[in-house]
Amino acid sequence: MDHLQRLLPGSILVLWLNECGELQLAETQGLPLEDRSALKSSALTEWAAGLENPALLTVSEAARHPAVGPRFPGRAHSGYCLVPLKVRGSLLGCLEVLAGPEEILEPGLVDLVATLAREVGLALENRQLYALSMAEKRFNQAVLEEMGEGVLTLDGQGRLATFNRAAERMTGWDRCDVIGRPCEEVFRLAEARHPLRELLRSGGHPAPFESEVTVRGGTRKVLLFNPTVPAPLAGAQEAPAAIVVFRDVSRIRELEDLRREVSANLSHELRTPLTAIKGYLATLLHPRAVFAEEPVRAHLRRIDQQVDVLNRLIGDLLEAARLRNAALEVHPRRVDLLGLLEDRVRKAGARSDHPIRLEVAGPLWAWCDPEHLAYVVDPLLSNALKFSPPGGEVVVRADREQGRVRIAIQDFGSGIPPHQMERIFEMFHRMEKGNTRIHYGLGVGLFIARRVVEAHGGTLTVQSTPGAGSTFLVCLPAAEGGADQAQ
Repeated sequence: MDHLQRLLPGSILVLWLNECGELQLAETQGLPLEDRSALKSSALTEWAAGLENPALLTVSEAARHPAVGPRFPGRAHSGYCLVPLKVRGSLLGCLEVLAGPEEILEPGLVDLVATLAREVGLALENRQLYALSMAEKRFNQAVLEEMGEGVLTLDGQGRLATFNRAAERMTGWDRCDVIGRPCEEVFRLAEARHPLRELLRSGGHPAPFESEVTVRGGTRKVLLFNPTVPAPLAGAQEAPAAIVVFRDVSRIRELEDLRREVSANLSHELRTPLTAIKGYLATLLHPRAVFAEEPVRAHLRRIDQQVDVLNRLIGDLLEAARLRNAALEVHPRRVDLLGLLEDRVRKAGARSDHPIRLEVAGPLWAWCDPEHLAYVVDPLLSNALKFSPPGGEVVVRADREQGRVRIAIQDFGSGIPPHQMERIFEMFHRMEKGNTRIHYGLGVGLFIARRVVEAHGGTLTVQSTPGAGSTFLVCLPAAEGGADQAQ
């Protein structure tokens, strides 16, 4: 526009740009601000779209033209020229020239204006392409950042070039700390030959792979990588050598392992009492066996005990499944915990060689459902006995403090690692020691116990020191002493 203004200092210049199929006023030269509002583009758009070359009008022709005369009323001029700004047949805008009274729009001058207009058109196209490119880049970046999967790119030397927000979340690394670093420093794998590094050597169409990765902070995760090695782009200076989309499948693999373990544990837990029952029955049914009454009764008692084991196992499974999908309904009443604890301790002691010491000072009244409370005390006692060292004592204490009744069950075994302190209350979770399960069991007892206690409005927590034992603490609402009465 400045070049044209120098060529036509007394003229009015109006630049229009095509925005979504409609010409919009972009810039004017030589036209007072108060006169710009009178300019309308409705008739001009259709006219400019049909032109291939500049249109030159005399004063009289301009006055009669429906797209020109009404927009410049009473404006003295020596002629009018409309130059369409087109690139490859597409209308980007147009340039209007209303020549001043002292100026003459000669053909040579019009050609020069048209040449400048074409340059303006190319500049406009480049600007639009750049704006479109930047908009696409911002859109792609926004999509990349909002993806749930981690995305990274590698350069030809195996260094990280891109690292999205999900990748930061999964690995614990900030992108500012990893961009430009070798991939093996960020993704530490157990494999001797780093799969991400191998991508750059092999090329082609790599298959997805899964690896256990040590991320920032030493945490180990199982990540599923889906790599792509794009074809080289001509003229691309910063094209990635590899694009890798990955996601954390640690929980999925953990659940798969848990499913296999539960199946194996369930088979073991069912087979053990069934094998015992089968053995006792085979002995009793042997055609040559002759028994006195007492041995027969002893075998029948053992069969009865094993049936109780099966019944408890099935009951625990059904109760755990029910508690997982629905709230537990309890019917609390005033209960003396001394009698309840004495009964549960006596039964647990009959099945174990470990001494159990009960410390309760007289009657201790609580609001609870005694039938459901057995689902709390029994697994806590069972765990304490299982995890106690040979001959180790288990201590059960109960007291009252600030309107709450507390039951503490303590063992002096190996204790619980800090990272498992909360996980032991998850359904099917069982204690580990290194990479070995140290006791059989389905891992539903503590899950049920916590749900039952919470249904009473209480809490079940654990305190433990590795190597020194554990104490499980049950807190329940206290009740006043006296004769039993309904709630």
